[in-house]
Amino acid sequence: MLEKIKNELVANSKILEVEPASCSFYQENWEVEAELYYSQNWEELLKYQEQIAREKPDCIEEQWKLCERYIDNGLYEKALCYLSRLYNKDPDNYDIVHSLIEVLLLLGCDESEFNWKRPPRVLRPSLEILDICYDYLRLKRRPRNFFELYSNLWPIADFFPLSIKDNNLK
Repeated sequence: MLEKIKNELVANSKILEVEPASCSFYQENWEVEAELYYSQNWEELLKYQEQIAREKPDCIEEQWKLCERYIDNGLYEKALCYLSRLYNKDPDNYDIVHSLIEVLLLLGCDESEFNWKRPPRVLRPSLEILDICYDYLRLKRRPRNFFELYSNLWPIADFFPLSIKDNNLK
């Protein structure tokens, strides 16, 4: 897909007799990725990210994004394999740790089944967490965003396995 965009860009730039980067229709990598993501075209997004990851083998962020695309496509074992290698290179990378925990949970495993260099702190819904949330929300008059609450939990956890469908908490 990237090659198709590049070829189209070069063809159009020859017609307009301008440099490809100066064309107003030129899409950056994030734009292509966002378009595929929001259209939920997971297979094409995976192919696109595989190509980017091959072009940038030393870029941990692009390799991590490839693992995210494996997760989006249900390829959990493959994601776990790649994430394990990335974790060994950069054990303090929050994105990698978060994705590792997520894929372990998706595979029906517990985070304790992975060989961590520093075990992550995973918060599970409990009375203690409920009390923390209650204390945070009880004196607030306006509805709170989930991310405000999540940031309040951030200092005590690396991962909070909770899916929120409604972003406003009352």
